Amino acid sequence: MKKILLCVLILEVLLQSSFVFAKADASADTGSDISLLEEIGIYKPQDNMSESEELLTREKMTVQLCVFYGVERDGNIHEFSGESVYSDVDSDYYLAYEIMLLERKGCMSGFTDGTFKPENNVTCSQAAKALVTILGYAPMAEYDGGWFSGYMKKAEELGLLKGVNSVPNEFITRGDFTRLLMNALETETVKIKAGADGSAEYTEDEILLNRLGYEKIRGIVSATENVSLFGKDTAGKGKIIIDDTLIECSGNFDGYIGAYVTAYCKQDKDMDFGELVYIEINENKTKIEEVPAEKISERSTISQFIYENEKGKEKKITLSDDVTFIFNGRKLTFYTDEHIKPQNGSVRLIDSDGDSAYETVIVKSYVDFWVAGVYEKDEKIVLSDELGKNAIEIDMQDSDYDVSLSKNGSAAVFADILKKNIVSVAADKMSGSPLKISSDARAFDMIISDKTADGILNGIDKEDKKITVGNEEFDLANTFDFSRFTLVLGREYTAYFNCDNKISAVKEKPSDKYGFITKVFADDIDEDAVYAKLYTQDGEFVTAQLAKGVKIDGTGFKNAQEIIDELSSASAAFFKDLSFGMTNRNGCEQLVKYRVNPEDNLSVIDTVK
Repeated sequence: MKKILLCVLILEVLLQSSFVFAKADASADTGSDISLLEEIGIYKPQDNMSESEELLTREKMTVQLCVFYGVERDGNIHEFSGESVYSDVDSDYYLAYEIMLLERKGCMSGFTDGTFKPENNVTCSQAAKALVTILGYAPMAEYDGGWFSGYMKKAEELGLLKGVNSVPNEFITRGDFTRLLMNALETETVKIKAGADGSAEYTEDEILLNRLGYEKIRGIVSATENVSLFGKDTAGKGKIIIDDTLIECSGNFDGYIGAYVTAYCKQDKDMDFGELVYIEINENKTKIEEVPAEKISERSTISQFIYENEKGKEKKITLSDDVTFIFNGRKLTFYTDEHIKPQNGSVRLIDSDGDSAYETVIVKSYVDFWVAGVYEKDEKIVLSDELGKNAIEIDMQDSDYDVSLSKNGSAAVFADILKKNIVSVAADKMSGSPLKISSDARAFDMIISDKTADGILNGIDKEDKKITVGNEEFDLANTFDFSRFTLVLGREYTAYFNCDNKISAVKEKPSDKYGFITKVFADDIDEDAVYAKLYTQDGEFVTAQLAKGVKIDGTGFKNAQEIIDELSSASAAFFKDLSFGMTNRNGCEQLVKYRVNPEDNLSVIDTVK
């Protein structure tokens, strides 16, 4: 009797040891796999499968596996009208339908005491048996030894146990079950055809993923709704192209252009194209370098890109001879070294075949502008630099212009643009050194920023391009030019930020200033807008808009013509028709004190007695 017992124990040890493979790294990331399994409906967020070291219960595995038999996880309780075969699962138990379905299919069975024990944890052999059965290989597993050795052998043979801690009677973790499921989705199912003589013929069928109505696609993203490696031919609205496969999608996938990806799409006989449900960049095939403008070396060329890496060391990247160059969303056939050195923005380099020569270069080059004027009636905006120069006008209603607006990471509309905002503009055509928007540019990607910071200027760091406003230190935009601003420690300023959350411009807070008004006139487009030309105390001519309700010698005026009449009348004695130059001030008879509001409009004008 002792010899028989010893033999049985030795046999059990041998059986278990024959199925012990290299354990998966417990820290191996299954996050992307979990996201996919949630997208295709097998997992739900409430399953908490991201807790990869936690064990999996039979109850949880039951609802997940029933998806393979068409039971959607829609939150509804599926009524069971039959008789339960388990003493601890009543007919009105909320998972009675699912438990009995898997029992009939042979995926899961109960224990010798007649119970199912839904709250018990699942062993590796139980999970392997369930998936071997779903794939159609149960008869083979039964022939090859049955429970549990036959199922574990078949699971190993099919590659289901790759990366899984596969000790048969050990409880399986949620992370291991996720790997087991992912392996199963890539495995071909089999169909059994019974012969007249009682024989059975097995034929390989579609992989399990396809049986669920999904298809896996691998390749390079060659076009999205907005960008294309081919030139002007994008994928079309709501579509993406992976190699030659056109797929429907919702959302912006421009960030995947040029990368080798793994994608999953839902197939539907009523749809012309598959619908994208999940996509990820294949990091084994694709290498991406994302470099902000301030880290790019001036020595960079279109054949060799040079930049400073995170460790502060210079790094050189070789570009492919037939590189595809995408500049602000458009493929360029002609480009210069300057195009790869944006002042604001970034450069993305993509090697999608692992040869260390980068085939795709994607440049986002922004120029920061003030919103100098907003004309609501005509939906026109005027953009300029902080000194009111280099202005460009964009007609939002002109069909020749292709303008996209965004603010705070979301799509924006014309009404979101306010005077004194900073707008970062990426245009389809830019030239010069540094790059500036070309006069024939027609496509504009505009990012609106209304972020400001007010406070005393307490620090200036020209070397690292930082200033301290109040008690907080801020980065300056790469294009911030100290020579264009008068910065004095101890004075109060308003700082204006661009789309990269860096200060693009600063303005000293409003205070009384002195000068001579030399001209007042109404705007040609907006008749309600009045402008004044001033000769300032700094010896410069500037043009400023008058605020509605401007106070002139203590009296408020709102009507444009009344403002012009008041300032033009002899009784006001503010100015005469002066035509002096910068050095000839003999014609000035009346000095005025004025103040501007936060929108840079003249809000107060007083005669200096």
